[in-house]
Amino acid sequence: MQPDISIHGDVLEKAYHDVLLGKLPAYIEIWNRYLGNDGTANLIEIPNLDEQEKKDREIFAQYHYSSFESLVCMRVIADDIDKIDLTVIEGYINANNEFLAFQAPAGRIHDCVKRMGNLFGCQDLERELYDYYQQRNEILHGCKIPFIVIEGLLAIPSIMAEKQDSNKWHSNKLWSEVESKDFAFLSEYLSETFDQIGQLLNKTLYRLLPKAIGLVKSKNFQLQIPERDREQGQVVSGTNMTDNHFSISYNASASISLGDIK
Repeated sequence: MQPDISIHGDVLEKAYHDVLLGKLPAYIEIWNRYLGNDGTANLIEIPNLDEQEKKDREIFAQYHYSSFESLVCMRVIADDIDKIDLTVIEGYINANNEFLAFQAPAGRIHDCVKRMGNLFGCQDLERELYDYYQQRNEILHGCKIPFIVIEGLLAIPSIMAEKQDSNKWHSNKLWSEVESKDFAFLSEYLSETFDQIGQLLNKTLYRLLPKAIGLVKSKNFQLQIPERDREQGQVVSGTNMTDNHFSISYNASASISLGDIK
């Protein structure tokens, strides 16, 4: 049986398959043809790889998966930001924390793309994401970005990226210099950033796809799901080191609960 990520992926890949279909079809192609899942959230073995090729493939898989996980984290924050109650100071702090937390996976995707590109000899692949990486740096390493509340929802000014634009927010600008017309809803910024980073991540993965396929073909091999492992366990990749497993429940509505480590 050939790999099908909607059936044989780990629990996160199945729970958020809509993100893969809508944003990352290139992720699915690479997974189906180069990585797979042996039923224990580990790669399907490709025979005749030398030790360096095996290690490089495992490292690639880790960064490939991390980029997807990061995009899921961004979507969850974008979807939930307007649910926060801003009538109390705790709500403001929660919203601010979510805004800052959103930047971490955005930056990690940039770094994942860089590492994946380097593994296949594609230098500067991460350049596609540089504007968003610069925005992330401005938010995390500069002073507080001014917020206003419009009809109970947070709004922020446009944030300067790589290209200098005096009309956008940057850390050398005074809060008092930002005009009300410069603000847009925070939820719109998060959703648009999620969409754009997803598109750019997919574009970079498509550039890597021929190289991944070429390596598999050079070994005269096609990935197949092992017969004994066609029933995939509910394991999240990266949580199954030694004997410690997260207990994961999953259903088609993407409801996931994380139990205590056993």
